[in-house]
Amino acid sequence: YQRGDMDEAKLHITGAYFGIFEKKEMEELIRMVISVKKASEIEEGFSDIRKAVVKKLPSSDISVLINSLISSLNTVALELDKHKTPLP
Repeated sequence: YQRGDMDEAKLHITGAYFGIFEKKEMEELIRMVISVKKASEIEEGFSDIRKAVVKKLPSSDISVLINSLISSLNTVALELDKHKTPLP
C-alpha cells in the first residue's frame, strides 16, 4: 500500500481473511468458544482495512486499523489457547 500498489494491498488483506481467518477455521472457533459478537468484530476489522485501502486513506490510518486487528487477534488467540479446544 505504501508503494502505491492498491491491488497488491487488497490481495494481502483478502488473503489474510480467506486464507487464514476462514480457511484455518479461526472464525468458527472464535464463534464457538468466545462469542459470535467477537468473531463479527474481527471480521469487520478485516473489512474496515479493505475499505480503507479502496478509499485510499493515508497509510497511517490503515496502520492504526491493522494494529487494532492484530491486537484483537492476539487477544482471542490467547483466549483460545486457554481452552485448548480442538478444531471441529
